[in-house]
Amino acid sequence: MGYWDFNGVKYDDDKKITGYKRIKKDIIYFDEGLFLDFYIIRLFYPNDTYKDIRAYCEHETSSQLTNDEKKLFFIKRLFGQNGLIVKERRNDYIFLGGINRAPNAKERFSRFNISSNGKTMQEIANERIQREIMPHLLRENLSEEWDVLNMDYYFHSGYEEKDEVFKNGLINRFFGREFCSLESTFFKARGFYCEISNLYDSVRSYGNRRGDKVYIIRIPRKYRGECDENGILYPPMPTHKMIEWDEKSVIIPEIIYGVYDISSGIIYKNPYYNLNYNPNGLVYDQETADAVRQVDETWYEFMYSHRNIPFDELKKIDEKKKTFKKICEYYGIPLKGLRNERGIFGRKK
Repeated sequence: MGYWDFNGVKYDDDKKITGYKRIKKDIIYFDEGLFLDFYIIRLFYPNDTYKDIRAYCEHETSSQLTNDEKKLFFIKRLFGQNGLIVKERRNDYIFLGGINRAPNAKERFSRFNISSNGKTMQEIANERIQREIMPHLLRENLSEEWDVLNMDYYFHSGYEEKDEVFKNGLINRFFGREFCSLESTFFKARGFYCEISNLYDSVRSYGNRRGDKVYIIRIPRKYRGECDENGILYPPMPTHKMIEWDEKSVIIPEIIYGVYDISSGIIYKNPYYNLNYNPNGLVYDQETADAVRQVDETWYEFMYSHRNIPFDELKKIDEKKKTFKKICEYYGIPLKGLRNERGIFGRKK
């Protein structure tokens, strides 16, 4: 049985290590266009235990090395009286630098290269760690929230006010072919982002596109056109409020998990996030409609008939017809007592 330990590595551990494994975690982008590979180096010890060191090195450095050279690069440089663990007096976020493969060249430690702002790569890395990574380590571990098998995640960079978005949702002025388009405002986390093992690193890697914060949608896949093991479609759930006919909608706050503040490196959870929300008056998004249409045309026709109607008007229709009664019963959502009477911008009616 293994364990995580970022503080228990000793300079002479190389005498005890039975093996190691490099786990490439991410590419870390720094100021002024600098970027490094970020690794977890897993060190194996007797009795099936292991310790992990988090380290940087220059992009694609390790791919240039043979297997024997990799052991020297990742292990020998860390341990011993002259190892980096002793020199830096820490064993986490160590900057291994790079290696020059030119004939007869000595090893090149780019950790001391000077950038255009007069700082070394090590200084830039240290500042980034202090500003963005360390604040997260002082907070609750968010990795249990990163469930890419059962949940869909979307990211949106912007300048919108956190409290306003948390309470009232996020304005979406764009449409797909027939429905509100979720992906016109949010970027779906897929591929590279889903391979990362926790929400914090994934949203940080998405980074600053345009804005000082990144909003996060977290919504069950079964709400969005997924089928069960027998191929039966789960009842789809709507995700938007229409404000005006065919012009503007709001992505509901109940599916906005939180926001990543780029300057502080902290993820703030949305207190209004609640997947047992009241669907009365809400409309579907284009991406859910496309997924549903592939497996069940009847469901799609229902969704199509429900599109682009302003929230106030549609809510009255849904409540009168009990449109979502069976869907809510299926998901165990108690409609009685659930409220979505907030006005579009949070004012009570």
